[in-house]
Amino acid sequence: MPHVRREHKTSGEFERHFSFNRMLPGHARAVAGLTSSHEGSWLVSADGAGDLRVWDARSWADAARFKSNNKEPFFRVALSASARCIIGVRSSSLCAYACGERWTQQAVLPVMVNPETGEHSRWCCVAFSPAAVEVDDGCGVTGSDNLLAAASTTHLCVFDYSHGWSEDTPMRSHSILRYTQTSCITVMSCGAWVLTGHENGYVNVWNTYSLTLDRRIQAHDGLVTCLVASPLGARYGPRFASGGADFQVCVWRGEDWALEQGVLASREAASDKALDIGRALGVEDDSDDDEVSSACGGRHVDGSVGGTKPHDGGKRIDRGVSCLAFSRSGSWVGFGG
Repeated sequence: MPHVRREHKTSGEFERHFSFNRMLPGHARAVAGLTSSHEGSWLVSADGAGDLRVWDARSWADAARFKSNNKEPFFRVALSASARCIIGVRSSSLCAYACGERWTQQAVLPVMVNPETGEHSRWCCVAFSPAAVEVDDGCGVTGSDNLLAAASTTHLCVFDYSHGWSEDTPMRSHSILRYTQTSCITVMSCGAWVLTGHENGYVNVWNTYSLTLDRRIQAHDGLVTCLVASPLGARYGPRFASGGADFQVCVWRGEDWALEQGVLASREAASDKALDIGRALGVEDDSDDDEVSSACGGRHVDGSVGGTKPHDGGKRIDRGVSCLAFSRSGSWVGFGG
């Protein structure tokens, strides 16, 4: 993993200097999903053999590992806001794991059936609600903060896991067969809206509780590759950022869904860029915390987890903007391609 050292400048800005820290071996297949807890204590990796590992970021020791029985590959992994549970995404199922002193697999949630053909659909993407403190049902408190939004090729689903995960976890669903395939998903910081990105360039805005479609936004020319919502701690109203195969990164206002600003990421230099959101909105950021609140991981062909960029035989793969991440303070949004 890359080690970060900060050097402050007289202007108040700082630079990051990355140096290789270590390689974390242990996956038999390519690493297909990578995420970390918001406070940086845990790193979770999933691979193409269907195995999932949790690393203690303080010592880089194994905290937990889960072996797949059927070897179906994971292609995404997500960690809830307060690191209470992990979701591993496979085409046929969502695998829910409990975090803590005892890391356990709690449930396997199968994909829904296409109501028109009777065939099974495929899970595409998931996103947790951004609650800073999740509801603790063990203390007798339940509510609507513990939500997972998930999209398949046929349905948009919202799970309420305040009672924990099981095959009977309460779920609301809505058919999305009349829309083009969902490519990405996020939940706004207020928790009231689920956003889905689609292959035709639209972002659909859904009411989290009724799952009714509020509006459709023509966001990009072609595939919407990634969506990310501004964090709860941002010192401005809710925003979300979208990235597309057209190499555009756009920032949208949550109160009226209007485009606020955008940038074209050139094919020659589409990685390691950032938009200064705080400066554009006239917000002074006096914090020294520019760690990202969400990120996307690439894959290594040898199944190890490391700090280098993914590559394909030295050739660049032009897929537009492939990942987005807001800083924890909300002042920056970084993107890569």
